[in-house]
Amino acid sequence: MEITLLYGIAAGILFTIGNVSYARDTWYRKVTPQRTTWFVYTTLGLISFSSQLTSNAGHGVIPYAFATASMLVVFLLSLQYGVGGYERIDIAILFVAGIGVAGWLLLNNPVASILASGVAIIVSAIATLIKIFKKPDSENYTLWTISSIGLAFNILALEQYSFATLFIPLLWLANNSLIITLQFALRSSRLEESQIAVVPIDEP
Repeated sequence: MEITLLYGIAAGILFTIGNVSYARDTWYRKVTPQRTTWFVYTTLGLISFSSQLTSNAGHGVIPYAFATASMLVVFLLSLQYGVGGYERIDIAILFVAGIGVAGWLLLNNPVASILASGVAIIVSAIATLIKIFKKPDSENYTLWTISSIGLAFNILALEQYSFATLFIPLLWLANNSLIITLQFALRSSRLEESQIAVVPIDEP
């Protein structure tokens, strides 16, 4: 068995574990997925899969099949247990992300198409970043960390390294890293504030 195939299978398994874990936490109300983000993520999963497939990524396409299927499960759960999707910012994000998706479908230039889908990835993450800023505990580290490890395996699974095959997984990796970093920074900051608030003041 080729090593790239093993990497591809490992990445797919990690993506699935991460998303299934997130879906379970959604079911038990431990996290609240942002509907707009997950709708665009699921759509982009299909786009990424198609992009990798047409870019001769070889076994690198395997993870996207697993990831997209499990992202769809999270999105469906978000309809019942998630937040957002109807506010002005959500509509604006969907509009811009829609332009990115349309660009991928309509542009004949492969590089321009990939960049257009990249815009959709970046814009869709904004909704979740805003949610984290308001409520850091509404997300967890599990999905984003496992997914990041899966992306590393995904890159190793590629049989051809080029802008077309590397841009999307690297962008997803940057997206996950930003979400993890924001959660950590805000939780640490608010923990310090709460600790300061309960420190007793010595009376003279």
